[in-house]
Amino acid sequence: MIRHYILVAARSGLRVGEQRQLRWSDVEVINTIVADDGAYLPLATIKVRASTSKVRTSRELICKGGHYFNRLKKITKPKAATDLIFSVDGKTELSKRTLLYHFHKIVELADIEDRENRDLVPYSLRRYMITERIMKGLSFRQVAEMCGTSIAQIERTYYHLNDDIRMENALA
Repeated sequence: MIRHYILVAARSGLRVGEQRQLRWSDVEVINTIVADDGAYLPLATIKVRASTSKVRTSRELICKGGHYFNRLKKITKPKAATDLIFSVDGKTELSKRTLLYHFHKIVELADIEDRENRDLVPYSLRRYMITERIMKGLSFRQVAEMCGTSIAQIERTYYHLNDDIRMENALA
């Protein structure tokens, strides 16, 4: 389950609390053609409820990784659409302690360089997703809309990435 939590977090940019409270009724997996060969890519439409959002406003986003939800549904076999996705019984949220314990074990097994100094936590997956989207060319506005935050917040935190992109373009 933690593996799927990490994979979804890295694709969606959901906040930890938003993801822990995600229900099957909040997610719809859609298939879309993404390649000339007609290959399908399962995407996920995720509805973040205002009651679970840090900023208390609802939003909807579409992200890659729909197949993670399909696979997790086969594993967990939810009984109702209102069941929590990241839960052992569908009713109880995955505890922060459990999430942190397994997250740190996975980071340790991954043998990430300087992991002790980098203070990696589950929220780091949101930062990873935002950085990746900006580096792929999405505007701060697009990323802010996906992540349910302000453009100003994205600009303040990730302003340095524009310099990285300009340097990469110059050296290409």
